[in-house]
Amino acid sequence: MEETLYLKLSESEWPAASIFEWQSFSVFVCGGVGNPVKFWCECGGESAVVDYDFSPENDLSKFSASNQILRALIWFSVVGIDLPCNTWSRARRAPELSCLPKPLRSREYIFGLPNLKPSDHQKVVAANRMFFGAVKVIRKCLKIGVAGLP
Repeated sequence: MEETLYLKLSESEWPAASIFEWQSFSVFVCGGVGNPVKFWCECGGESAVVDYDFSPENDLSKFSASNQILRALIWFSVVGIDLPCNTWSRARRAPELSCLPKPLRSREYIFGLPNLKPSDHQKVVAANRMFFGAVKVIRKCLKIGVAGLP
């Protein structure tokens, strides 16, 4: 398995640009356990991971972080996006009086139910920003011809 490079989004921390010239070099914008990264490396690719778990600077709900990704896309041959599902999950379906997690979205309110408690509202807003940031990344990848990994 090839080595994975874990990146912070502050450009001063990134390695020299020549490392990004490999034909099979990919970046994975993650919010999970990184299974796509492991798969890519097992297939012989090189990977860079941008994940909040690695550095708080990688919080893709912040516009500065998503803008850094957009600027760096030209260096990669493949981009994978794996956003956290904590607010999107259909597993959050506990009844109103339960102590288990309640739904934060519905088919009618895909971007968040009305009248959420403040902490849940903040989670939904951050996840929505990540979602829209991911859409921007996908659009730019399509525009510049960078492949995606499902």
